[in-house]
Amino acid sequence: MRFISAIAAFLAGLLLLGLGLGQLTVWAPEDSTTVTSQELEDAPLTVITDDVIDSEAGRDELTIDAEGEYTLALGRTHDVEAWVGETSHVLVNGYEEASGEDQEAQLTAERVEGEETAPNPAGSDLWVVTETVEGEHTYQWNTQGDGGEWSVLVFRDGTEAAPSQISMTITEDNDTTGATVMLVLGGLLLLLALGLLYWALAGARRDREERHEDDETDGTSAEVPAEETTVTGETPAQESEGTPSTETDTERGDSGRSFFAALTAGALALGAAVGVAAPAQAEETAPAEEGAEQSQTDQAEAEQEEAEGEAPQLEQEHSVLLDSQLERILEDIAVTAAEADEAGDAELLEPRIAGHAAQVRELAYRNHELAETSMPQPIGTEVLSAAVTSETEFPREAIVVTEHPETSLRQVLVLEQESARENYRLTHFSLMPSDYDAFPVIATEQGGVKSVELDNEDNGLTPAAALEGLSQFFADSDHDFAERVAPSSYIDDLHGYFTQLEEAMEATELSFPEPQVHEELTALELPDGSVVVAGSFELIMQMAPLADGDTIFLDYDLVEELVGTDWTTFPTEILTLQSAVVRIPADYGDGGQIELVGIHELTMDASIDEPEWFEGYPGPAVRDEDEDEETEDQDESEEQADEDAQDSDEEPEEDTQSEGDEPAEETDADQTPEEDAEA
Repeated sequence: MRFISAIAAFLAGLLLLGLGLGQLTVWAPEDSTTVTSQELEDAPLTVITDDVIDSEAGRDELTIDAEGEYTLALGRTHDVEAWVGETSHVLVNGYEEASGEDQEAQLTAERVEGEETAPNPAGSDLWVVTETVEGEHTYQWNTQGDGGEWSVLVFRDGTEAAPSQISMTITEDNDTTGATVMLVLGGLLLLLALGLLYWALAGARRDREERHEDDETDGTSAEVPAEETTVTGETPAQESEGTPSTETDTERGDSGRSFFAALTAGALALGAAVGVAAPAQAEETAPAEEGAEQSQTDQAEAEQEEAEGEAPQLEQEHSVLLDSQLERILEDIAVTAAEADEAGDAELLEPRIAGHAAQVRELAYRNHELAETSMPQPIGTEVLSAAVTSETEFPREAIVVTEHPETSLRQVLVLEQESARENYRLTHFSLMPSDYDAFPVIATEQGGVKSVELDNEDNGLTPAAALEGLSQFFADSDHDFAERVAPSSYIDDLHGYFTQLEEAMEATELSFPEPQVHEELTALELPDGSVVVAGSFELIMQMAPLADGDTIFLDYDLVEELVGTDWTTFPTEILTLQSAVVRIPADYGDGGQIELVGIHELTMDASIDEPEWFEGYPGPAVRDEDEDEETEDQDESEEQADEDAQDSDEEPEEDTQSEGDEPAEETDADQTPEEDAEA
């Protein structure tokens, strides 16, 4: 009977093991399902949102079923939506679970009506990653660092129909609890069968030993059974105390140990089974427990913030550009500028350089052509600090500090994107003074930067007033606004140059009327609360002879080319274009000073206020130091005497005659050009 039990347990264990393995292999249900989007009318664009993606559920790989070449562009959802705008498109925006046998799982999609054509989306600054493929393509969803909502735009050229048949293969986690239980029970039955088999073999051995002892017994063996079978009237317990047993104590111990060994093996097997089954159950219960713990933690944090009077921050703020996007934008701007600089053609700037920056470069090309002045500096692409706005509305702006390996000064660049379908363009360029180091270091993706209205005075000074005050301080070193400007070596050098120029031009009155500030300004508030303002103004230098006939010598080749002469006796005006960037500190209202962050100067124009009767200059001016051959042999004393005679004249004519000539007579507005030239 013992052998039969062992065999039965063994067969039952094998059966359960076979059934468990079968459910995990040949009889296991399919572990993947393919779902597709419904067929819709063609559109020039297809938008796939991240609502269809769930990596934990195995939904992170898309297959686009198409023919020919097309492009996939990954971008933030708000950027994709802004670019698509009113264009008709297919929107794949969700996953619908199967509901019964009649309704299979599918990707939800709809066609949004609108304009049937659009510009080619390729090359937009809004895209983080683009990929041009051909035919059927499997796309692995891989969003960039900061989270947020992402979408993929599928297109050809904006006019042809974009691929819209999207499918997804979903890997499903099948329930293997039944198979696991069968494997565990089968293993236990096999262990039990082994235990029963060992017990049966031990019992058979004891029977053989008993028979062997009976065979060795002689005649007394017949009496022993008689005595053993005699009814003595004693209880079984009493009989066991006084009557010797045919089973030895050792055999009974071995039998007991064998039995307990089988039980121990079974217990170990049961423990192993529990250990196998426990992880599966833990996987199911852990998310719920973690979710509950996380919910309790979030609730506690929210309560703490509310107790402190602070509103809970739902998500971190980020800028509208990633590092990779800004690097690509700056590279394109640098290449565009280099090509235009080489050709000296301002029209080539249009794709990436506009506004004030384009005006400055166009003036630089003109100046170089007229007088071989230096060409503009190349655009630096190594980012040192980048203040990029966080608002998703347009226009979007950024102020970036860069450097170029071939230049010594850092550059301050202002970038602006007018609309979703336009790219960022350089609108302002200036150079940072070498001794300025107070500009904060801001990472491209940091966020917290926002546009500021030009009449905003939260910091105690509007952006427009800051630039206007700086321009007035440029023109007048004694202006009241000087106290509100932080020390700057550039401004000190500028005022020093004006002083030297005024001292050198003794017969000329030098003046600086109020500068003209341009309306085109950019103002951004930085994370530290300070406001950076970029703009430009025209600095006007006026030179007028102290007396009629006094000569003004124009020693600058560019000015000579602009006015057509190197000297004049009429009032002259030189116009320079100043591109400036200033920073209004957050504590300006409490006594803080604005800082000159960037400056760039360029001669814009020059003019002479000539009377109507004036017909032109007969030739170059004659200076005291440029004597003709006739007077070159006179000694220094004669030269000094002539100069003294000129100084003692009632109407001195500064630098208007040769050393050997008579002092020039007084001139007035009726003097002819010839008489003026002779003088």
